[in-house]
Amino acid sequence: MIDHNKQVLEFTKLEKEMLSMLAKIEINNNLQGELLVKTFQGGSLSVLMSDIVNYEEELIKLAAEEKRLISEVSRSNKMLNNKGFMSKAPEKKIQNERDKLETYQVQLETVKSRIEITKQKMEK
Repeated sequence: MIDHNKQVLEFTKLEKEMLSMLAKIEINNNLQGELLVKTFQGGSLSVLMSDIVNYEEELIKLAAEEKRLISEVSRSNKMLNNKGFMSKAPEKKIQNERDKLETYQVQLETVKSRIEITKQKMEK
């Protein structure tokens, strides 16, 4: 894309894909909502996130990830509550499983938060 001053504007791959998906361009100085903004010399380009993100698809992906993480947390808890494993496994293996459990729990909370945020965006 070239501006009137013959300067080349550089866009990331995502930005190029977004621009190519636009069926029309509308000039509007009163956009309301979450925006993706690309600034350049002499101006900026703003796109509503709701125009480029399919929140229903995002929610489906997040629900699948939540299900996977719940399964991993359950598996780790069972392993760490298994007396046979705890008595026979080397301390390094036990600590590794504790670390994985902690990571899964943090990831699960993050996914749950993202699900709530996505649901709120779908309501708007």
